[in-house]
Amino acid sequence: MSQPETITAGLFSVRFRDDVPREVAVSHWEHQHADIMRHLPHIDEYRQRQFSAVDHGYWPATPGVGTTISPEYRLDGFAEIRWPNMLGIVRTSFHSSQILHDEQNLFRHVVGQLAPRRGRWWPDESTSQIGQHTAVMLRRRQGASRGAFARFVHDELGPALHEAGARDLRTYTFVPSSKVAATSPGVSHQYAVERRIHGGVSFGLNDRGAVDSVLQHPSVAAVIEGQSEVLTGAYAYTIERSDTVIDNVVRHDRGRHA
Repeated sequence: MSQPETITAGLFSVRFRDDVPREVAVSHWEHQHADIMRHLPHIDEYRQRQFSAVDHGYWPATPGVGTTISPEYRLDGFAEIRWPNMLGIVRTSFHSSQILHDEQNLFRHVVGQLAPRRGRWWPDESTSQIGQHTAVMLRRRQGASRGAFARFVHDELGPALHEAGARDLRTYTFVPSSKVAATSPGVSHQYAVERRIHGGVSFGLNDRGAVDSVLQHPSVAAVIEGQSEVLTGAYAYTIERSDTVIDNVVRHDRGRHA
């Protein structure tokens, strides 16, 4: 089994404005917003991960772990930004005024969460096309330490998914505060304690049908069986659009990812 790379990244969860048609907000994110992002310096990778509005909530439930996604709290996706290091985050922030002011054109709610050296990436070593991307947002159980949560995400869940065949696999645990990570004007950044997300996983597969097979794989099933010890929520979303807008990642001849 290949070993993951440690990365510095941020996930910016978004909800589209509900007073404009969804397709208008999606188009703005995909085109005008992406064009502004392309001019920001010190970014290794920027991806837009747009969630399906209907295919979600299919992570296996265990006692005390919620998996159902209510319409009120359903996310429309996240922007995934990767930097070479923590200094890169600071340097990019000096040039972010235009992109922050553009968020009000398409988003009503944004929560930014940083994972400085708290991300793991298993590069995709296959040359075949990824047909399905999935994201799982994770909420840590209060009383479980941050260390125990990180070990569960990076050392148990990530390797189990990789063993089961997950591709372009990424795991994240976030720093405790998100207050400085999302400051765009005209957009809500409220973050209810009972809905707070502390980590996440994203991975690719050949098709949607393969997701069920991965979740039933013995290595993944064993981890899920014990997830109640560190989680109170695990919310799965099908990613219906995954666009790589910036890609400056050096892959060291380990293959390509979609």
